[in-house]
Amino acid sequence: VPLYKIASGEVSNPPLVQAVAATGRPVLISTGMSGLEDVEAAGGTLRAARVPFAVLQCTSTYPCPPDKVNLRAMSTLAERFRCPVGLSDHTSDIHTSIAAVALGAVCVEKHFTLSRRLYGPDHHASLEPADLARLVDGVRQVEAAMGSGEKDRDPSLNPARATFEKSVVTVSPVPEGTPIEASMLTTKRPGNGITARALASV
Repeated sequence: VPLYKIASGEVSNPPLVQAVAATGRPVLISTGMSGLEDVEAAGGTLRAARVPFAVLQCTSTYPCPPDKVNLRAMSTLAERFRCPVGLSDHTSDIHTSIAAVALGAVCVEKHFTLSRRLYGPDHHASLEPADLARLVDGVRQVEAAMGSGEKDRDPSLNPARATFEKSVVTVSPVPEGTPIEASMLTTKRPGNGITARALASV
């Protein structure tokens, strides 16, 4: 396997964490039963072995009610451990995972089943194929929507500006040679004349 996941119940198990660290492969640490001190110890073992890791916010309840998810803990984990973060999501829908991506999750774990009616402890809190497809689509849309963070005047919007922005116009006919006064001017659509931003200078 390309990486290992340390399950919530294993974070406080030093022999297992040490064995995983010895492989040198990247690690996902799920924190459903952990406090910061537990993650600190496991992360310290991995860092000592120079193993890259990500920490997943998690609540070990199946299914997990939304008010127990604590998405903001991802920021706490990222700041404390200076590593990528994600979400191990045991809610019964897809919304929380999509929100986690918008908040910076680099990975999302979701339990999967062919039918929620199957026998076993996880099936009722897992996603069926159609739901998983919706989750992936939602995550990809959010990733695309996050953008660059820059805020510039996009040249591709110039046609819209010409329609919706305003130009400087006169409120009534002005005879040639008349000195322009502020009371003679206003702004109106379309925006393909002297830009409304120049009103004061005009």
